[in-house]
Amino acid sequence: MQNTRLDKRSSSSGMGRILEGPAAWLVTFLLIPGLIVAILLLPPISLLNRLESFTFERISANTGGAIQDPDGTTVNFPAEGVLANFQAQIKSTPRTDFIEGQAGNDLYEAAQSLPDTLIAKSPVYHVEMRGREPAQAIVTIPIPNDSLPYETLALYEWTGDRWRYVPSSVLADADIVEARLDYVPQNFMVVQSLADVPEVTLNLGLDGQDPQNAVYTNATRGTLNLRGDGGLDGQAPPNSGTTIPVVTNVEAQTVRTDLINNLLVDPGLQDNQFTTLEQLVVNNGYPGLQLDYRGVDAVPSARADYVRFVDQVAERLHAANKTLAVRVEAPTPVSAEEWNTGGYDWRGLGQVVDELIIPAPVDPRAYAPGGEMELLLAYATDQVEPGKVSIELAGQSVERSGNYLLLKGYQDSLQPLLGTISAETGADNSVSISLDNPRLQGQVQWDDQLGIYSYTYTDDQGLQRTVYVESAGSLGRKLDLLRKYNVTNVSLNLPANGDVDPAMMQVLQRFQMGESTSSAPQAQMAVAYTLYGEDGSVVSQQIRPL
Repeated sequence: MQNTRLDKRSSSSGMGRILEGPAAWLVTFLLIPGLIVAILLLPPISLLNRLESFTFERISANTGGAIQDPDGTTVNFPAEGVLANFQAQIKSTPRTDFIEGQAGNDLYEAAQSLPDTLIAKSPVYHVEMRGREPAQAIVTIPIPNDSLPYETLALYEWTGDRWRYVPSSVLADADIVEARLDYVPQNFMVVQSLADVPEVTLNLGLDGQDPQNAVYTNATRGTLNLRGDGGLDGQAPPNSGTTIPVVTNVEAQTVRTDLINNLLVDPGLQDNQFTTLEQLVVNNGYPGLQLDYRGVDAVPSARADYVRFVDQVAERLHAANKTLAVRVEAPTPVSAEEWNTGGYDWRGLGQVVDELIIPAPVDPRAYAPGGEMELLLAYATDQVEPGKVSIELAGQSVERSGNYLLLKGYQDSLQPLLGTISAETGADNSVSISLDNPRLQGQVQWDDQLGIYSYTYTDDQGLQRTVYVESAGSLGRKLDLLRKYNVTNVSLNLPANGDVDPAMMQVLQRFQMGESTSSAPQAQMAVAYTLYGEDGSVVSQQIRPL
């Protein structure tokens, strides 16, 4: 059948009616606008991203720049750390919303994962960047209200799977928490921190015996020496279940810097060392290992090499469920806020080890309020998470002559107090007994500022010497000072002959139980006189102050 012109007109008019009906409305008001929106939102236009970019601050590689939250929190990007132009913005989530889990899915896991030892004090700050990230950042946060004590105020960041300590300082005079970093934290907040479970390690040496009634977490026994091929010389100490072997490059009191320097630049030596250390710990069933490599070059490259080396040792041991402690050398104060740590990058090491052992000052005068020891604790806990800091205490008395300090055992430190006994018979046949010590200059006194007994005497050459007697009371004062900064790991050096105040063991036990170890103001040190008759009976007994 042949189509007529009428048939064609009917067909076209039908299509027109469709386009002019409900379908026309759908096309005009839904389909076309939808296509336009899609074109605008999708690349290459990406309108939403372009609009959002107006909320970002443009940071120039020439001048650097900063971003700031309305509460005053600032992230500053110094020009020397900006590698290329980039954009950044900072936002914040109120503390209450975060704590109550009402900050969205992204922060819900973070809130659930916050350890019981961390108490949120500030909002959670979020930094977002576009472009190449800078190599430096200075974060300053106003100190939140109700944040005392400042000694335990800290900065932590959420990495996506855990909360990580951020090295920072509390600048009370400026009323800010400041962090100078070589990266930009993405999600961070100020917290008040609580102390971890206390641990005590006794350094007993090769032949040292457990002190009577000693309660401790671990004991280091013996040493193994680094060898030129990356292996070890020496005999692994017997494992009592709490034994930690010490690996060092000190031979007969000589630091073999050549061995550690060669090790850090030779991958072959390092591979041998990694395998040797892993086998030492695993085969003997030790809970962990202590590295005591001294004399690392104090240059940036060597410091970085040592951190990388320690990181790889830690990975090997952690894979076997073992711990790694690293002892560093005593730092030198540069100012009230800065210390020279030599070849040891405390920040870098603190990120990878389980414990960073820092020798405390030997001079008792360093323990005065606001003195060198407090400054060291403040600096150490600014650089390293307090739960990883372990302070090595001498555990012995100190005799000072001029600028020289000599460590002495407990009984040995009391020897200069002994005098000459003389007896005189009176007219009524009574006997007067006296103890004379002309070398002693004054009485033995408790110095409440230093927290220790001390006395002064004249030696055989006529020189004046001051003896500071390390007792249970003085050790207790030191331990409570550490607790002030949430430092609850202590490494105590003991003399091989065990010559310490026996009451120290009770103080260590109280410390591990979380109790205060500072006793009341100490009584005057005294001497007990006992006079025996020929038959061994006690004729007289007196106690007199020294």
